[in-house]
Amino acid sequence: MKEKEISKVFQTAEKYFKSKQYDDAIKFYKKIIDQKNPENLNEKNQKIYNFVFTQIARSYWNKIEPKEALKYFQKSLAIHTKRNEQERIAGDYLNIGGVQCHLGNNSESIKYNEKAYNIFKSLNKKKEMNRAISNLANNYYYLGNFKKALKLKLEVIPYFEEIKDLELLAKDLNTIAVIYSKLSNYEKAIAYSLQSLKIKEKLNDPYFTSSSMLNLGVFYEELGNDEKALEYFQKTLKIRESIKDKKGISAVLNNIGSLLMDQQKEKEALEYFQRSLEIKKEFDDKQGLIIVLENIGSIYCENLKEYDKALNFTEQALTIADEIGNVFEATSIKQNLAEIMIKKREFSKAESYLKGVGKLLRKEKNNRLLLINFKLYSELFFEQKKYKQSVEFHRKYSELNARIFTEESSKKIAEMQTKYETEKKEKEAEIYRLKNIELEEKNTQILNQKQELENTIEKLHRSEIRYNFVAEELIKGIGTTLIGKSEVIKNIIELVSVVARSDTTNVLITGESGTGKEIVAHNIHKFSKRKKNTFYAVNSSAIPETLFESQFFGHEKNAFTGANKAKVGWFEIADSSTLFLDEIGTMSFEQQAKLLRVLEEKKIVRVGSYQEIKIDVRVISATNTNLLDMVREKKFRSDLYHRLATFVIDIPPLRERKEDILLLLRHFTKMFSLKLNKKIKNIENQVELNLLDYDFPGNVRELRNIVERAILISDSSTLRMKDFVIPKIGSDKENLEGIIPLEEMEKKMILKALKATGFNRRQAAKLLKVDRRVVERRIKKFGINVGLDL
Repeated sequence: MKEKEISKVFQTAEKYFKSKQYDDAIKFYKKIIDQKNPENLNEKNQKIYNFVFTQIARSYWNKIEPKEALKYFQKSLAIHTKRNEQERIAGDYLNIGGVQCHLGNNSESIKYNEKAYNIFKSLNKKKEMNRAISNLANNYYYLGNFKKALKLKLEVIPYFEEIKDLELLAKDLNTIAVIYSKLSNYEKAIAYSLQSLKIKEKLNDPYFTSSSMLNLGVFYEELGNDEKALEYFQKTLKIRESIKDKKGISAVLNNIGSLLMDQQKEKEALEYFQRSLEIKKEFDDKQGLIIVLENIGSIYCENLKEYDKALNFTEQALTIADEIGNVFEATSIKQNLAEIMIKKREFSKAESYLKGVGKLLRKEKNNRLLLINFKLYSELFFEQKKYKQSVEFHRKYSELNARIFTEESSKKIAEMQTKYETEKKEKEAEIYRLKNIELEEKNTQILNQKQELENTIEKLHRSEIRYNFVAEELIKGIGTTLIGKSEVIKNIIELVSVVARSDTTNVLITGESGTGKEIVAHNIHKFSKRKKNTFYAVNSSAIPETLFESQFFGHEKNAFTGANKAKVGWFEIADSSTLFLDEIGTMSFEQQAKLLRVLEEKKIVRVGSYQEIKIDVRVISATNTNLLDMVREKKFRSDLYHRLATFVIDIPPLRERKEDILLLLRHFTKMFSLKLNKKIKNIENQVELNLLDYDFPGNVRELRNIVERAILISDSSTLRMKDFVIPKIGSDKENLEGIIPLEEMEKKMILKALKATGFNRRQAAKLLKVDRRVVERRIKKFGINVGLDL
């Protein structure tokens, strides 16, 4: 080609490049570099010749052909290195780092990005320096080091704000939002995403505006707010349809499909995925195709158990990932294929996939994916009954998981400590600024009164009038139903005041249902040294055998199928506090043995871990059955009984302390009058007589319910017999058989509906013809364990 033609050919190539016709652009660019003696070109054409290598690389990059792009970026680097053009060398390093990141070679990418940063720093090119830092953040993100990625991204934000580069600012704010979502901090993820959205709307860029909306939908989906997520997805879809952005439309369809998949609406989800897949095939969106194919494969594998179909779609995704050279994506897909092969019992193929990715993951130090690799190896050997190898890989999995968890926890604690100290200093400064002499005097008075009160309490605990004071404090403190003038109640309050002083003594509370066992437990905690910490109550009978260890001791992420995240158990939650175990007599022998071991050793081990965790928990248990009879019948371990029953408090039924009935009646009348905004001043004599004649099989709880109903329907200032529903005195007991409290009936119906729908809360709500939120509230109220949040 003659020199005078070079400029014209270059202009043509540039025209094609700007109009995104990259194949034509490459064809014309290559005409320029096909020079036999490029060193003989004049200075103007020499600059064009050198620049063309970069443009060819960018064209291939835009075509998503990273390997070809890398080849030409490296040629460009060679030319610029020979000419010692430092700024252009740094630019080539930045480009090569970006391609290496895409190819999954993040360690290599970091080297190039760091080289680019150092040159730009020496040249004082601040914008390019911050671009290099942003690229390094992307590297650490893909390596799973979200903390470091976040730190670097937050470093560049002030500079982009300073130079008012709104495009780069919006882009990095959006990335920070995604990183926070990976760290499960969805509050900050949403906040940063909204900042990004605001800038994008200001730029009047509908595509980027819709991308932020799409992210917001994803974050709300992760939070479990499906309604809000769908709202953002639909807004995104509307924008992308208006600008006829097929690629964007297919992405939103894929997200809606994922939402439906989480809701176990597999057929509807497949329809959305298929629509998305067809659109992506139209314009050859290879990266998008990988995501949709993986989602379809996941439905067939996890939900429909059609492993051959799952294999077909997942293998298609792998073929495309290999074709575009995305090593990172290919690694993840191979692990999915290994999982499918394990389920198909094709063990040799599964092992070949795992071996293929293990070396790369160790080289890249990608602990997140390496964790999955160890878990799959453990499952693979377990299915082959090679238990020794299975245990070895499970040990590796647990150790790595513990290390990741410890590192993240340490960083989190350090962050929280720093934040706490900062907020503490700010608050102290504000307090000192606003304080005046009058407030200081009042504060001093309050402190003096508090000290006097504490001194008085201590003295009273050692004095003969201890009972009267403690009883008064119990009633004021938590509205206890242990109200009465009977000797029984006085003795119980005395026992509570005694055992509360020792914060390590285990207590067993016995008595019929409805006598107030949990109230007694709460009082013991309230007046113990552990009172500053939360009191925790667990219904032992509500926890299924299979979930016992997970609920009480916790589990690690991926410790078993459905364990999508690590969970802290009740003993760890109640550390330094009190744990109340109701209906302790319902535990199986196996559960009793595990509980005994924890009480003896004061240590727990989470499911899926080997790491022992020390705990300091005071256990108060309760039962409405005779545990000693169960011990004699060998239905309850005698060694556990003696551990639990260090100090026993028995609460007699209400029928054995009838002198307390009228006092309780007045207490409940006052309480519910305030609660229901009724002005009840008197109680009819006949009401008192009938209540005194009634045996109260439901004890104090039954009396409480009777009074609440009476006040609810009362239409005067006096409670009369017509307001009460009291079973007839002396009625045949057989007439009462089968009658159970409404709350218990409600709990049974909720549980029955959940079981019938496979614990799907939406379907259970439809079956009961109530709003889903009603079911959610009842699950929480009754402490129903539903396992996974389906």
